Amino acid sequence: MGVFMRRCWSTEFAKCILIMERITLPVQTLKQIDDFVNEVIKRKQTEQHHAVDFGHEYKRFHTGLMGECAVEQLLGYRFIDWSIGDSAEYNRADLRDVGTDVGVKTSELYNFPIIHKTAHRPEIICVQNSHKEVIVCGLATVETLNKYQDDELVKSEFLRERGTKTGFYGFSHLERVESLEKLQKNWPAAGTTDHSQTKGERTP
Repeated sequence: MGVFMRRCWSTEFAKCILIMERITLPVQTLKQIDDFVNEVIKRKQTEQHHAVDFGHEYKRFHTGLMGECAVEQLLGYRFIDWSIGDSAEYNRADLRDVGTDVGVKTSELYNFPIIHKTAHRPEIICVQNSHKEVIVCGLATVETLNKYQDDELVKSEFLRERGTKTGFYGFSHLERVESLEKLQKNWPAAGTTDHSQTKGERTP
C-alpha cells in the first residue's frame, strides 16, 4: 500500500523565491479596500442567490483586492474596477481594461491558491503575507494552471464536493511579472490590439 504524502505549502512556495516581488500597500489603499469590501457585502446581501457569510466573504474579497492592488503597484498601472454591481457582471479577466487577458489570484499565507479545474486565462499568483504586504509570486500560464493541480489542497469540503475548483501548487513553474507591455504582447485581450486605447492609467 502506498503512503499518501500531503504537499507542503512552504516547500512549494519557496520554489519561486528568485522571481517574487514583495509589495507593501500604503495606508490609504488599505482603507479604500476595507471601505469597498464592506459596500460590496452590503450589495451581495440583496442578491437572492447569494447567502452571505460576512466573516468569510469579507476575508475573501479583502484578500483578493489586496492582490490586485499589489499588481497595480508593481506594474504602475491602474486597472481595478471599483464599481459595485451584480456578481455576474464581473466575470472577466482582472487586467482586461489594460489590454491583457490575465487575472490575479491571491491566497492567504500557508494556503494554496484555489483555481478552476479548467483554466481559460493566465493568472498572476499572489500571497497575502501580512495585513499590509503582498508577495507577487509570478504568472501561471494556462498550461501551468491545468497541469499542477491537486484536489487535496482544497480545504473546504463544500468546494471539493462541487468538483469545479482545485488547488494549485506549481510555484516552481511561474514566470516573473516584468511589465504590462509584456503581458499585453503575450496575452492580449480580445479587441484591444491598440493598447493606447485601453482604460488603464499610469499610477503617480
